[in-house]
Amino acid sequence: NSPTLCQLYVAWALQPLRQKWTDTIIYHYMDDILCCQQQSFTAEDIQQLTALLADKGLVVAPEKVQRSAPWKYLGWTIEAAKIRPQKLTLKTPLNTLTDIQTVLGDIQWVRNCAGISNVDIRPLTELLRGTQPAARILLTEEHHAALQHIVEKLSTAWTTRRLLDLQISLLICNLVESPFAVICQWQNKNGPCISVQTRPEAVGELIRKGRSRILEVTGQEPADISIPVSAVALEWWMRNSLAIQEALLGFEGVVHSQQPQGKLWQIIRRNRWLEKPKVVDRPIPEGTTVYTDAGKRSKQAVCVWPEAGQWHKQLLPGQEGDTLQTLELTAVIWALEHWLNLPLNVVTDSLYVAGLAPRIQDALIKEASNPLLGRLFVRLRSVISQRTAPCAAIHIRSHQWDLGL
Repeated sequence: NSPTLCQLYVAWALQPLRQKWTDTIIYHYMDDILCCQQQSFTAEDIQQLTALLADKGLVVAPEKVQRSAPWKYLGWTIEAAKIRPQKLTLKTPLNTLTDIQTVLGDIQWVRNCAGISNVDIRPLTELLRGTQPAARILLTEEHHAALQHIVEKLSTAWTTRRLLDLQISLLICNLVESPFAVICQWQNKNGPCISVQTRPEAVGELIRKGRSRILEVTGQEPADISIPVSAVALEWWMRNSLAIQEALLGFEGVVHSQQPQGKLWQIIRRNRWLEKPKVVDRPIPEGTTVYTDAGKRSKQAVCVWPEAGQWHKQLLPGQEGDTLQTLELTAVIWALEHWLNLPLNVVTDSLYVAGLAPRIQDALIKEASNPLLGRLFVRLRSVISQRTAPCAAIHIRSHQWDLGL
């Protein structure tokens, strides 16, 4: 009755089949056996498997053989494209220490698929401190909330089956509670790169590549790194630019803005210094607030703003090839141009445009697949560079029915 001996015996019984079926994946846990291959199993295959096991003293009942989806295996339901846990409910009520142990044991089987973290089950694991199996357990509101959260994750839990023509990737995620890893496949991993790269991101990429190359050639980090910013702005960039902070992670040398002298360094004199962003990340209290919107059906964009106690608006007709994205971008550009020298808050319901505006100042713009979108990128970068007053791009997902499109 030893589980270990049972596991070893079944493995020994299956060994001849594993050697013969080289393209078949064979899993087993105790006497539960799962066989997977690209082609469907024939009646002869099943006869061969059952005969082999019977010869080793392991009899397979015909009604236990599952030949079509969904397959049930070790608490999992295996479908054509997805794998999900069979057990979607937790044992209730939870009255004793044994009840808690049983529930946590059930969760342990599916937690990786359902994304149940240590933080999710921490309130329940704290109940395991007792020593008596029949000890009474009193659940608090925190415990009930944790159980409800776990049940919600279980009810939607699933994972996809592997695509054989794609490589396996490891994705590291760093959440506030704790880092975790995801084993995945990227179906569109070789897609196009981002169209807009900020100057600090480009500088940060060069810092990382330069540090790596110097380490390969000399075996040590560079003694110092010169960044093209003014001496006054250097400290600001070091504190506020995430791209540069990440590129300098672990660097113990000197970071400065000094430039070498001499004829060999004439190219340095053409440096464009990194400037503080003109698009700030907070609303400007004294700035004019302009709301932008775009209509997919009307092919129009609009800017709406309050002035002298009344609402004013500017309709902007679209052109051939316009999308909702380009119309939203057109409205934001009009607002930035119209209040070029005044503090301005631009409120847009386009998360894309709100995220693009702070990044595009002095950015490197790659060729866009949509020529109209590419031209708007250049216009947006140009108008922001011409501004003499700060502005803020704010994303709010809402509409006013009488003013929207």
